[in-house]
Amino acid sequence: MNTEISYIVHKVVAIMDVTYVYAFPIAGQTGVLILTAAPNRPNKNLPSVSDIFAQYPEYRYRVYTEHSARTQLEQGNLFFLHACMPGHLQYCGPDTQAPELLSAAQLHPLLSKARSCFERDYDKAVSFSRGAQFFLEAGQMPLTAFMLHQAFELAYRAAEYVAMGREKVCHRIGTHQQYILAHVPQLGQVFAPEKEPDATLLHLIDRAYHEVRYGAYEIRPEQLTVLQAKLDKVLALTEKEFLLRYYACKKELEDMVQRQAQDSRPLPELAERFRALLGTSGELAPVGNEEDLRQAIHGMIKNYFAEVQGAMQLLDSLIALYREVDKTVDNPGLWYIPAGPEHAAAFTPSI
Repeated sequence: MNTEISYIVHKVVAIMDVTYVYAFPIAGQTGVLILTAAPNRPNKNLPSVSDIFAQYPEYRYRVYTEHSARTQLEQGNLFFLHACMPGHLQYCGPDTQAPELLSAAQLHPLLSKARSCFERDYDKAVSFSRGAQFFLEAGQMPLTAFMLHQAFELAYRAAEYVAMGREKVCHRIGTHQQYILAHVPQLGQVFAPEKEPDATLLHLIDRAYHEVRYGAYEIRPEQLTVLQAKLDKVLALTEKEFLLRYYACKKELEDMVQRQAQDSRPLPELAERFRALLGTSGELAPVGNEEDLRQAIHGMIKNYFAEVQGAMQLLDSLIALYREVDKTVDNPGLWYIPAGPEHAAAFTPSI
């Protein structure tokens, strides 16, 4: 634990009932996940925690209850999976039931679930993007704006889930930008509200959510074109954020397999164990009677194969993971194809 993390942990533990603290690298910064034992959302001392982290602007922190973290891990939340990878643990409370939230055996199925969850959410945003193209070609400007709004909102919520662990339940795109700004600055700067053109676009896209359904709404084609370009950027950045964390987890899993292989006992070392059981002259070392010798040899072989089995299980998980992600290795932009005329006929909005 480095000096800064040690200081942060010491200060946070002094003011909150903390069960775990994790620190993890992400995009040149350090993320910190603080888990508390509080049964409800830990609001009471959050201002004090904020004051602590104000001294370290290069750190990005999130505070959740341990119960919430475990629930989100079970549901395939990539933020918690990435944060709680073995090796990221910085502090474990004295009354915690387990030294780690995650075991090596859990990593592969949870990583697979995380990918499925992201694809589900991300594909909804892409579907609305294609719907916007469909209505634009049909000359339905208000419906185009509504579809764009839904695509923006769903894309931001998918990114928040990956980068922050919790999505913002809100329909205002500017609010989503502000919410994610500290954690993914590029997504927080797609619109520049201080500039009149972007301020106008934000106002128009937010109005579309209500007014297209319940009142009159007008927007110009050139404004829709700019909004579509900004949406393409949001979708690309959202996918990039997912892939960054996903492959970081995958790399750590690879490293675990490598360390497991280095720490395992190959067959030649099994022979060395037998030599240790024998004297240097090749005679049996004093181990008691024949039954004692038999039990010693049996225990040695049993331990050896238990080590091999553990290593092979981890290797099997990694191989399965490679098979699942193989289709995105050479083409990280495989999932998102910007909408165009060739996709319009096949559009079916999904919610």
